[in-house]
Amino acid sequence: MSSTSAPQDPQVSQPWIDKAQALLDAPHLNLAEAQAWPREAAKAGAPLSREPLAAFRSRLAERVQAVEDLQHRAQVEREAAVLLVQRIESLSTKPWREAQAGSESLGADVARWLTEAGALFQAREWPSVAQGADAASGAAASAGSRIAAQLDAARAQLGLVWEAFSAALAQARLAAEDASAPLPQVPVWAEELRQARGEPGAAGGADVQSATAAAAPLSAAQARQNDPVRLDLITKAEALLQGDGTPALAGRKLQEALRNLREQWKKLDLSAGAPHPLLWKRFDDACGAAHKVVQVWLDKLKAETAEHKAKRLALIEELKQWTAARAVTQPGDAPAAESVQTDWKTYNRELHQFSERWREAGHLSEKAFTELLSRWKAAWDIAHAPLVRAQKAGLQRRQALVEEAKQLSAAHAAGAALRIDEVKALQQRWQAEAQAMPLDRRQEQKLWEAFRKPIDDAFALDAERRPARGNERGDRSSRGPGEGKGERFAARQAVDPQTLTPYDRAVYEAAQALQAASASDDAQAIHAAMAALEAARRADPKSSPLAAPSADASTGAASEEITQGASLDSATPAPATPRKPVVAVRGDDRPGMRKSEPAAPAGRGDRGKPGPGRDERGRGLRDTTRGGPPSTAHQPRLGDAAFRAQRDALEHAQAALKKLAAQAHGEALGKLLDAWAQRSAEQLPSTQELGRAVGAGARALWSQALASPAQGDGAEALLRLEMAAEVPTPADHLAARRALQLQLLTRRNDPTPTQTWGQDVARVLGAAHTPEAARRLQQALKALLRG
Repeated sequence: MSSTSAPQDPQVSQPWIDKAQALLDAPHLNLAEAQAWPREAAKAGAPLSREPLAAFRSRLAERVQAVEDLQHRAQVEREAAVLLVQRIESLSTKPWREAQAGSESLGADVARWLTEAGALFQAREWPSVAQGADAASGAAASAGSRIAAQLDAARAQLGLVWEAFSAALAQARLAAEDASAPLPQVPVWAEELRQARGEPGAAGGADVQSATAAAAPLSAAQARQNDPVRLDLITKAEALLQGDGTPALAGRKLQEALRNLREQWKKLDLSAGAPHPLLWKRFDDACGAAHKVVQVWLDKLKAETAEHKAKRLALIEELKQWTAARAVTQPGDAPAAESVQTDWKTYNRELHQFSERWREAGHLSEKAFTELLSRWKAAWDIAHAPLVRAQKAGLQRRQALVEEAKQLSAAHAAGAALRIDEVKALQQRWQAEAQAMPLDRRQEQKLWEAFRKPIDDAFALDAERRPARGNERGDRSSRGPGEGKGERFAARQAVDPQTLTPYDRAVYEAAQALQAASASDDAQAIHAAMAALEAARRADPKSSPLAAPSADASTGAASEEITQGASLDSATPAPATPRKPVVAVRGDDRPGMRKSEPAAPAGRGDRGKPGPGRDERGRGLRDTTRGGPPSTAHQPRLGDAAFRAQRDALEHAQAALKKLAAQAHGEALGKLLDAWAQRSAEQLPSTQELGRAVGAGARALWSQALASPAQGDGAEALLRLEMAAEVPTPADHLAARRALQLQLLTRRNDPTPTQTWGQDVARVLGAAHTPEAARRLQQALKALLRG
C-alpha cells in the first residue's frame, strides 16, 4: 500500500469542521450533539482520522468526558447531602448534650460538603451540566439540568436543616443555663429540659405541639399522603429478600430494583422533606441486606470477568503462536506455493475452531470487550491472510475451468464430437480443486452451477442428435493411438456388407431390418425383427451355406476342379473302408451286473435313478456328458460393425416398444373414459388393449356396470382406487380419505384396496359420469393398468 494518503475533500470536511467549532465556542456544551458529532460525520464519509477533524474529535471527546465527570460528581455530592440530612435528623432524636457532642464533627462535614459543592458550581464545565436548568419546569429537561437542579435543591435543604439544627441546639444550651429561656422546638430536647426544670408535661405538651406545628413545613394532610408512599417503598425493599435470606430476583435485576427503590426514596426526600428516622432506618436496613447479596454477585461477576479476559488473552497468544508456526504468513509468498505446501482444508478448519473458541470464551463488559476485540482482529487478520490469498488463486483456477467447460460446449454445438474422456478429465480437475481449496458455500455452489451448465447442455444436445445419427451409423475406421471412450459419440463410416464375414453379415442385415421395423412403429414387426436378430446371432456359422469363403478366386477354382474330379471318378468303384480296430472295454464288475456290458459314463446324471442327469436338463449349448465332445460349435466373436449395429438396433427397438406401449396404454384409457361418458359397453377396450393387469373377469364387471343405468356416486370407490394406486387425493376429499383409512384399520379381515381395485372401478363406472370423477379415475388407472 502506498504511504501517501488520498487528498482530502474540503466539501465533505468543512461542514463538520464548522459544526465542531460551533460546539466548542458555545457558552455551554450541548452534550447530545457533541456525542453524536463523530457518528454523524462518519456516516457522511468525513475523514475523522485526518487533520483537522481528528483534532476536533479529540477536543470534543475531552469536553464530553469532563461534563460526564462533573455529572457524576454532582450525583455523589447530592447523595452525600442526603446522608448529612439524615445524620442531622438522627442527632435530633437523641439527648441534646449527645447531639452537642456530635455537632462539631457534623459541622465540619457540612462545611466540607458546602466547599466541594461550591467548587462544582464554579467549575468551568458546570454551565454545560446545568444547561436547561431554567427550563426544568417546562415540558422536558435534559439529564444534566436535572442533576444540577437536584444538587441545588440538596444544597438549599442541607443549609436550612443545618441552620435549624444549629439554632435549636443553641436554644437548648441557653434553656439549660437559664430556666426562663424558651425551650427549643425539637420535641425530644424540649421534653428533656422540661423534666430537668420539673415542669408538668401537659403544658409542656401544648408547647411541644405548637412548636412542632410551627416547625413542620408540611400539613397533616401532606404527611398522611407521603407516609403510605414510604411504607410501600419499605415493603418493596423488604420483599427483595425472602424469609430465609434468598434473593427474590437474579443478580442484575436485584441490583436494578434496589437502585430504583433508592432513587424513588431520594425523590421523596427532595419533594416532601426528610422522612421519619424510624422509617428511614427500616428502609435502609432492608436495602442494606439486599445490597449484601448484590455485592456477592458483583464479586462473583468480577471474578468471572477476570477469568474470561485471561482466557481471551491466552487465546489471542495461542493464535499468534499458531500463525507463527505456519510457513505461509509472509506477504510475498505466491499463492501457488502456498496451495502446494499447505492443507487448506485443515488450515480453514483450525481457524474456524479458533473462531468458535473466541465466541464461547465468556461474557465481558462492553469496554473490556472492545479493547480485546481490536487485538483479536489484528491477530486474526494475520492468520487469515494466507487463506484469503490461496482462496483468491483457487477462485481464479475454478473460473478458468468454467471457461474450459464453456469452450467445450461451444465446440460441440459447432459440430465437434463430444469426447467423454475429455469431460471426465475436466470434472476430475474440478473435483481435485474442490477437495483441496475450501470456499464459501454459496460462492462454491454458484461456481459449480456455472461449471455444470455447459456440460449438461452439451450432453443434452448430444442426446437430441443421437436419434438422427442412428440411421447413419456404420463401421468406423480402426482406432488410432490415444483414442478413448469418446469415440462412441463421433460420426461412423458407412459399412460395406461384402467386407464382412457371413456370420457378421447376417447379424448386420438383421440389425438393419430391426432398425427399419422400429421406424415403422409396428409392435408386431418389431418383435418379429428382434426374434430374427436373435436367431441370426445364435445361428451356427458352420451350418450356414455362406460359411465357405468366396472372395479368393484361386480357392474357388481349386474347389471347382476338385468337384469335377470327384464327378469323373464317381464311376470307378471306391476302395472298401477299413474296419475300425477293436478297443478293449472294461466290463462292469459290480455285484449283480453283467461284465459283458460296459460301465455307464461317470456323470452325475445317473446317480440312483433313471432319467436325465444334471447336464441333460435343457442347459442349451452345454455338453450332455461330462468331458464329451460338444454338441454344437461355439459362437464366434462378432466384429465391431456388426456388434455396434445390433446393439443400437436393440436400443432403438426397446425405446420404440416403450413408446408404443405408452401410446397404447393412453389410447385404451381414453376409450375406457369415453365408454363411461357415453355409457356404452361396446366401446369398452378389449382385454388385450387394457393390458395384463386387467383380467377377463374384471372387464366383464366393467361391461355390466356400463350396460346398467347409472346409480350411486362412487365416492368411496374412487377413494379406494386412489389409495390402491398411491396417487394424491384432491384437497376437498382429504378428510373423507382419512376417515376411510381409519375404517379400513378396523376391518382386518377385509381385502385391501390393492386387491379389489377391479371391483372398485366397476362401482365407479356404474355411477354417473362427472369431469372431476373422470380425472380422478384417469389418474388412478394410469398407475394401476401398468401393474
